[in-house]
Amino acid sequence: QVRQVKTIVMHPDFDMLNIDLMQLDFPLEYNAAMRPVCLSNRTETLSSYSLCTASGWRMIKKGGS
Repeated sequence: QVRQVKTIVMHPDFDMLNIDLMQLDFPLEYNAAMRPVCLSNRTETLSSYSLCTASGWRMIKKGGS
């Protein structure tokens, strides 16, 4: 699915932990291959044997872009 960004809303207290909000021109269509990502609570502690998936678009390596 291809969508264009309609609006970007800057968070008033932006820092590296807060993400800007993007409104798309058309809603995404969720299906078996595409579904929303579940975000954990910032204070949630994961055990050492938890299976996790990381996703994002900001940094691809420590100290990189």
